[in-house]
Amino acid sequence: MTLTWSIETYERLSSTQDELKDRLNQGDEVTEGLVIQAIEQNAGRGRQGRLWYSPPGNLYMSLLLKPGCSLARSGSLSLVMALSIVRALERLAGEQIGITLKWPNDVFLNGKKCAGVLLETETDASGNLSHVIAGIGINVITAPADLGTALYDDRKFKSLTLSGIRDKILQEIARDYPVWLKKGFAPFKEEWLKRTCKTGTEITVGHFDRAIRGTFSSIDEKGNLIITDPEGRERKIASGEIIQNS
Repeated sequence: MTLTWSIETYERLSSTQDELKDRLNQGDEVTEGLVIQAIEQNAGRGRQGRLWYSPPGNLYMSLLLKPGCSLARSGSLSLVMALSIVRALERLAGEQIGITLKWPNDVFLNGKKCAGVLLETETDASGNLSHVIAGIGINVITAPADLGTALYDDRKFKSLTLSGIRDKILQEIARDYPVWLKKGFAPFKEEWLKRTCKTGTEITVGHFDRAIRGTFSSIDEKGNLIITDPEGRERKIASGEIIQNS
């Protein structure tokens, strides 16, 4: 399949996610590949309902995908999209730089968060994914104080434009998404693991209102985090986030 993007850019929205969701809820015929971009968001959202810092100068966009596959596969899609962002940034920088991944879908530059992915899904009567709204936020010029970094904090990115960064990320997603749709997470797993914490690293995972401690083991084909707990038992975690690693 070939994924073609149709980009609409707005000066200000409450949220690019909500704009795309509203169109779907209103029964509008929305084609796969529609991208909603905002120069500024008043109520941008990150994972787990957090607000996403959204002043002008950074990249905020949501894109529509219609996988038609099993809902169980959705967990690995956000990991693949985070990897697509990393690949795009490295190609823009012209070299491998200090970009890493933190499960499930955070992108870090020089040890600080610079980008994230938010997936919101809907299923059809058969339980398959009818559509996915994928929100992407990139700190390009500014980042929240003490909570992240911006691409422009690294000299390799200072000459890049917002549209150039956007287009390269969309290009990488357009290349990776059909591979994921056909083959799942397997073609991406090895590269993903090379860019995250090492096996055996002690981590703490925030899972709903619990903190689960253990050592990092791997990620499975569904995108689940695999850890070994202090009693030596293997555990698979489907949702949550790594809140601490040492």
